[in-house]
Amino acid sequence: MHPSSRPCLLAALIASAILCGCATRQVCVKPVGDPSLTPAEAASSDGASGSVVSWGGQVIATRGLNAGTELEVIGYPLDDCGRPLAQGQPLGRFLVRHRGYLEPLDYREGRQVTVTGRIIDVADGQIGDVDRRFPILDEPAIRLWPERKIPDDVSIRPSRPWISIGIGGGSGHVGGGIGVGF
Repeated sequence: MHPSSRPCLLAALIASAILCGCATRQVCVKPVGDPSLTPAEAASSDGASGSVVSWGGQVIATRGLNAGTELEVIGYPLDDCGRPLAQGQPLGRFLVRHRGYLEPLDYREGRQVTVTGRIIDVADGQIGDVDRRFPILDEPAIRLWPERKIPDDVSIRPSRPWISIGIGGGSGHVGGGIGVGF
């Protein structure tokens, strides 16, 4: 390799690493519908039927039905990209009726989902011994969020995206490396 082509190669490596890092980020999908219409409000109002909403939260239960799968979800506020903010105040529970099979191990208790669908009805249910009503979302687009991995040593986790570049050499050779973290 000609020595004058090394800076171009290094620039190309940096650019490709940055582009690859950007390509692995989650796609941001904005929630739809009235953000003030919570599952609890929809359960107590007959006027919400037919509305299309994006709700998210944590899966409480996954049940197989003859016609598909039903998820019971405890709702939480969503961030700008539709991910549930589980540290927020719960907004009520809702049911998701999916025409097809959803693997219960994937949709197990505690997994985060965001669902966009049409409110078709309100079902009677229970939380412990207390009678409750749950709005039902049909024709859902379901997004199962990846589980967040927390490092054992939280002090080494970066607080923002970072890029590190290393260049070294010896014996007439030059090498480099790039690290991208999110």
